Parts: sequence; C-alpha cells; structure tokens
Amino acid sequence: MEQFEKVLIDTFVFDIDGTLVDESLLLSEKNKYALNILNKKGFRIILASGRMLKAVKKFMKEQLGFLSPCISYNGSILWDPSRGILSKTLIEPKIATEVLKFLRKKCIHRQVYVDDILYVEEDNDYVKNYCERSNIDYVVVEDLIELVDKKGGSIKLLAIAYEEELNDIQKEAKNLFGTQLEIFKSFPTYLDFVPKGINKGTGLKKLSEFLDFSLKKTMAFGDNENDFEMLNEVGHPIAIGNASERLVKISKIHEENINEGVYNVIKKTLPELLD
Repeated sequence: MEQFEKVLIDTFVFDIDGTLVDESLLLSEKNKYALNILNKKGFRIILASGRMLKAVKKFMKEQLGFLSPCISYNGSILWDPSRGILSKTLIEPKIATEVLKFLRKKCIHRQVYVDDILYVEEDNDYVKNYCERSNIDYVVVEDLIELVDKKGGSIKLLAIAYEEELNDIQKEAKNLFGTQLEIFKSFPTYLDFVPKGINKGTGLKKLSEFLDFSLKKTMAFGDNENDFEMLNEVGHPIAIGNASERLVKISKIHEENINEGVYNVIKKTLPELLD
C-alpha cells in the first residue's frame, strides 16, 4: 500500500453502500459533515453506485441535503443535476432474454431495470428486502422477457440468491455470457449483469470528459469488487471498511471504520478542510 502524499485534489468520488453507509444504511453525522464541507468549499462531489438512478437521487436529497453528479447502475447511467442524463447504455433485448431464461431455469430470483423502474415476475422476500434496503418501489409483471423486448432492452439485470449458490451461478453465467456482459457482485447476495465494458471506472472516465476534471486530481472511496476499476482510474484510491485484498493493494489508504471512515480519511489527508 502506497504512502499518501499531500497533493492537489479537486474531485471526490464516493461509493454508497459499505463506504458512505454501513448496514444501518444511514449516513453518519461525521461523514455527512465532511461531504457538506467539501460541497460548500467548492469541491466536485460524485456518487458512484450500483443503485438505480432514482435511488441515488433519493439518497442525496434525504441524507446529503444536496444533489451532485452521479454514476448509477455501476456505470450504465451517468447523470448531472443541471444537464440530466449524460449517458445511458442498455443490454440488448436478445442478450437480456438469454440471461433471464438461464436464471429461470436455475430458479434464481431475477430483476429487470427499465426506464429507471424495477420490475420482477415474483413478489417475494428477495425483492421486498432489496427494495427496503435501497428505499425504492417495484412493479410486478407476468413476463420480464416480454417487457425487455417491448422496451428495447434493460439498463441492468440482477440475480439474488444465497452467497454460495450465487458464486456457482456467477461462474456459469460468465462462461455463457462473459463476452457480451459484465457480470460481478455488487453485494455478497447480488449478481449484476450490465453491458460489456460498463463499470464504475469507465463511467468515471466518461464523466470526467463530460464535466472536464482530472482523474489524477481525484480521490475515490470504495469497498467492494465493483469499485476496483473506479479506484484504479484515480490518482488517490481509498479502500473503506471490509474491502477485499485486491482493493487494499491498489489503495493509498485503507480505513476500516465505515461509519466515520470518509470523515477520518479527509481529516487525516487534508486536515485544513475540516478544521
């Protein structure tokens, strides 16, 4: 792990779950204070999440108290408060259909995201728990395959199952669809399917071009495997909480405290900001 050196930073990027918030899903007062100070002092703040766009915006309104540019769906949608959706990439209907058939055959819970709405075929505890965690609603339809065909594709597909079962599903899905899709875990029990080449890293790189900022002068915070590409793109990668060894290796700091981790890192590296 590299030693952090004080340099110019003008942009801060934050994953939400496991980075800004712990299992309580609530932003601590110290983390909230740190982000609000950064915002008031004119630093660019970006949230990068696997959550839906509406869920990220809801989090910002209810817990941050301000809106900022964001990467949602792990990079499938880029959004800016003043310009709206800057970029949206969809899974083609044919590929989405193949994945849904595969998950049906395996009797794995599946979710489809179309027009920033979550759709399911089964009204069960999987989707209820997911929506409670993400603070969003869902719609039940008879046939997800018919839906994605009618709508011209899906922003993201998600499979939910027990962790060990999902590990096996991930391996098989990568063999079947790995040349067409990015397939990764955003949570131990969540398996994401997004278009090939889409991740938080490519999303951040594209957002830096839209908003004209330097990735070398960017500090990014993350904890999970879906944060790896994002942390690998910036000049100042920070691992938070129970981050994997892979993330820790590329990070300049590993702060284990999730609840106040963001505050602690900013206080440690740029103390004059929070004095």
